[in-house]
Amino acid sequence: MKKTLCFLMISGIVNSIFAQAVVTASGNVRLNSSTGTRLVILGGISFTGTSNFIDNGRVDILTNPSGPASNWNDATAAGAYDATSTGSVFFSASGLQTITGPARFYDLTMNGATGISLGSDIEVRDNLFLNGGMFTTGANKVYVSNGATNAIQSTNSFASFINGRLERFTNIASQDYLMPIGKVAGSNIFYAPVRFNKINANSARYTGEYFRAIPFDPNNRLNPPIDHISSLEYWELTSDAPGGSLNDDAVLSLSWRASSVISANPADWQSIIIAHYRNNGGFRWEPEFNTSLPNNISGNASFGWVTSNVTVGSFTPPTGDFRFTLATRIPNNVLPVTAINWRAAAVNNAAIIDWAIENDLEVSDYSVERSTDGIRFSSVGKISSKQTASAFSYSFTDASPLQGWNYYRIRINDKTGSFAYTDIKRLQFNNPSFVKLYPIPTLDVLNVQLETDPLPGSSLQITDAGGRIVYQTNTVQRIMQLNVSRFTAGAYYVRYISNGNVQTYKFTKLN
Repeated sequence: MKKTLCFLMISGIVNSIFAQAVVTASGNVRLNSSTGTRLVILGGISFTGTSNFIDNGRVDILTNPSGPASNWNDATAAGAYDATSTGSVFFSASGLQTITGPARFYDLTMNGATGISLGSDIEVRDNLFLNGGMFTTGANKVYVSNGATNAIQSTNSFASFINGRLERFTNIASQDYLMPIGKVAGSNIFYAPVRFNKINANSARYTGEYFRAIPFDPNNRLNPPIDHISSLEYWELTSDAPGGSLNDDAVLSLSWRASSVISANPADWQSIIIAHYRNNGGFRWEPEFNTSLPNNISGNASFGWVTSNVTVGSFTPPTGDFRFTLATRIPNNVLPVTAINWRAAAVNNAAIIDWAIENDLEVSDYSVERSTDGIRFSSVGKISSKQTASAFSYSFTDASPLQGWNYYRIRINDKTGSFAYTDIKRLQFNNPSFVKLYPIPTLDVLNVQLETDPLPGSSLQITDAGGRIVYQTNTVQRIMQLNVSRFTAGAYYVRYISNGNVQTYKFTKLN
């Protein structure tokens, strides 16, 4: 049932709307909630036409167990949430919630365990509370226009932050403005905040985004004093102040975390500095550091801050002066791994993976991972690190690629347990079929038919999607009927091993 609100006055009560479809304010509709009132919506809300919502109370967008997702959809041209509102909106559904349209909230609280995904830019004019889940922006951003330093608050920063782009309005000098940003990559969560401490009280807007990737042009650096920069991460930090203006000049702090993989020796931390990709007669990574002044370091190996001991005065694209990362003045600090080059090639029905690494003293091993969809990966082999300070080349052969597209990446595992991924490459294999499987998908019985009589010593295995062997036999006949009814539903792989060759075929087990 679709509920349409034509007019709503709420005064001193809790009003619950149980929606099996989205609650809709359509046409020329004005909604008004008074101070001290609470509107609870079990389901989403949608604004269309020229509808308008003056919220001076509290609105809760909660889960409707029998209804659709609990989203906020604003399809009006100017934004339905009135700029005079002084109320709060709580997003507290159990699943992922989305916000689309030109929303300008006053107070916004994110409580849901999964979080919020943006379909457009939004503004929070007073306070943003991050109490659960991730605020995933995609190509959009969250803008907090309240200049107070405490306008963004989180009860657990490592589990609830801006997964994407955050913009903050600033107009207070000599106080830290925290940017609680980071990235979620698959099951990995990287909280990577930065801080700005302005030198004057003139207004400026900073935008920040964190990237878990090898920085641009990593080997082009001013050396000395930079020995190397981190190969794991970087930040893009911009401002709205024009070039030459002092309004965005600030002392900048970057965070490190366990995933940054700094040296375990606290004495080495004093070598950590901020590297800035700057254009001084040509682009290169340069230090935001005065060697005649002491370094500014705080924290421990799990979490800490490095603060520039000079004022940073350039955050303005498109000149390029907006990329920052961690750097060190000595060799044995910050993960000293730089993927020089890696390739994946199809050779004689095998995948050949080659890569070269510069200085992998802190690396324990490399895991080559494969996927059929580029999303869900599993390891197909591991190579131990040579742990050398010079460049070294490695190679791995996947002798049993799957039919069709194979996606590969390399996981670089550090001695401390941290890791980083390369980018993804793909290869296609269309080997002649030696084995026929039917029916596919199957419910209880899988027929395996060989094209020729099996050679002595041949074997057959079935593995699950994670590579675990769930069935195997050394007795191979040309036609075999296998009972797979006990298998749980999902993807499985038949591996036919004969005369040292391995052929792999995929099938799906149904409920």
